[in-house]
Amino acid sequence: MGRIDPADVSSLVEANRRKWSSRSFLACLSPEALRRLCVQGSAEWFDPGEELIVEAANDRTVYLVLSGCVKIVVQLDGGKEGLIAIRGSGDVIGELASLDRQPRSATARISGAGPSLVLLVNGDAFMNAFADLPDAVEVLAVAISGKLRDATSARQYGHLGSTTTQTRLARAFVALADTHGQVVSGDVVMGLDLSQEEMASLAGASVPSVQRALGSWRRLGVVGGRGRRLVIRDIAALRRIAYPSNDV
Repeated sequence: MGRIDPADVSSLVEANRRKWSSRSFLACLSPEALRRLCVQGSAEWFDPGEELIVEAANDRTVYLVLSGCVKIVVQLDGGKEGLIAIRGSGDVIGELASLDRQPRSATARISGAGPSLVLLVNGDAFMNAFADLPDAVEVLAVAISGKLRDATSARQYGHLGSTTTQTRLARAFVALADTHGQVVSGDVVMGLDLSQEEMASLAGASVPSVQRALGSWRRLGVVGGRGRRLVIRDIAALRRIAYPSNDV
C-alpha cells in the first residue's frame, strides 16, 4: 500500500484514535505532542510479514502504530526466532535507539491478519518534538518503564520452566488484556490478532499445549472468540490461573 500523502496524516491519526488502548503511548500524549509527531512523521501501510526494524541494525527511526499489530522477535541459537512481545495500536516501537544510539536489540515485524498503519519519525525529530513538553517526556518514560517491567516479568514467570503451560499462557493473556484489551459488555476483547503459533511462543509452549489450554478454558467459559481475535469472558478466573497463589 505504501506511503500516505503528508496532508492526510493528521486526519488518519484522528480516525484511528478509537483503536488505541487507553494505556498506550499515543493515547496518553497531549494533543500538542500528537500534532508535532504528525508534522515530523510520515505514515505508511505495511503488509503482514514486512519488517520495520532489523535486529543489530543501526538506524534510529521511531515507529508509532496507528492501527494494526507488530511482533517483536529476537534471534536464538540455531537460527530460530523467539517472540518476546506484541505491540498494537497506539504503541511506540524503536524509541530506545533514539535515546542511546545503540544497534537495534530486536526485529519488529508486522503481524496479524491484515495491513498495519504506522507513523515513522526520525529519531532526532522524535526527541526534539518533546524537548519542551515535560508531560510528553513523562509519557515516554512510563512507556519505556512498562516495557522493562514486562521483560522482567516474562523472564521471571514465563520461561523458567517452573510453571505450567496454562499458567504461562494465562499470564501472557492477562498482560495483553491489561494493555490492549477493551471491555465490551463485561468481556475483555483483545485488540490484537494472534495466531496459535504466536500464543505458543509468548508462553514458551508448544502449539498443541496451547490448543489444549484454550479448549479447556472455552469449556469453562473463561475465553471465547473465533479465529485470531481472542475474547476473555472471565478475566478474574484467568488471573487466578495466571497467579494461583497471588504471588505478584
